[in-house]
Amino acid sequence: MASLDDPSYRQYTQLDGLEESLHEVHELLRVEMGKVSAQNVLLGGLSQGMAMSAICLLYLEFPLGGFIGMSGRLPYSKDLHDVLSDDAENNPFGDEDASDVPDGRKSEDQEPIHKAVDFIRDLLGGERQALSSNALATPVFLGHGMADEKIAPGLGENACSTLREIGFKVLWKAYQGQGHWYKIPEEIDDILAFISTDMKWPVGNK
Repeated sequence: MASLDDPSYRQYTQLDGLEESLHEVHELLRVEMGKVSAQNVLLGGLSQGMAMSAICLLYLEFPLGGFIGMSGRLPYSKDLHDVLSDDAENNPFGDEDASDVPDGRKSEDQEPIHKAVDFIRDLLGGERQALSSNALATPVFLGHGMADEKIAPGLGENACSTLREIGFKVLWKAYQGQGHWYKIPEEIDDILAFISTDMKWPVGNK
């Protein structure tokens, strides 16, 4: 990031790092899904880890067991919002040929999840693929300290609203007085509850 206050400033400088890390994380996911089903894989991260894993979530064409993001942001959030809003002036893919879209529909006719995944794949060089019918089934938890001095709470809230706009079910939790870290024990308890309730994974006794 060239600016903590405005992550969109010179955001093109993030592309090489995003693409390199994306392929590494995607390979890890592929290895894990060779051992267990995608529904048994949890993706997430803290700070930059959340930013990277959020890009990975939008790159996938199928759901995972769950996503947990803490004290982070969603890169290219403004561009995603423009794409989702069908803003012809700002949407770089708004006038594309229907033949460029896997299901044959033009961008303005697509559902938000298709637009988001296509945008991320175009941005990072991935091939467009048909999405699973339940691609939005990944439950999402986002937690953010309201006293975060590095990643402003507003950036976390913006990530939440953008993911909801795309169609994900997002559980948002704000923690008063918490800085750039996860809050103990409240946030950990909330994550355990999310894993048990939203992801429906069995959680052992504390």
